[in-house]
Amino acid sequence: MDTNQIVLVIDDERAIREAVTDILSLYDVPVLAAADGEQGTILYAQHAAAIGLILLDLTLPGLSGEATFYRLRD
Repeated sequence: MDTNQIVLVIDDERAIREAVTDILSLYDVPVLAAADGEQGTILYAQHAAAIGLILLDLTLPGLSGEATFYRLRD
């Protein structure tokens, strides 16, 4: 992964989003974080060219992690 690429974190638990963001920030990795699948797909659409990795929780409320995965893949 290019060090300038963004990691998109999609997780409904704020503590997890913050922990992952903090850890990646220690290595100067830019992070976008979303609290649900809808927000994650919007962020992905806005920044797709710059995102190099997506960390996705599969047990999201609303739009499930699996449904989010398929939307992102499409």
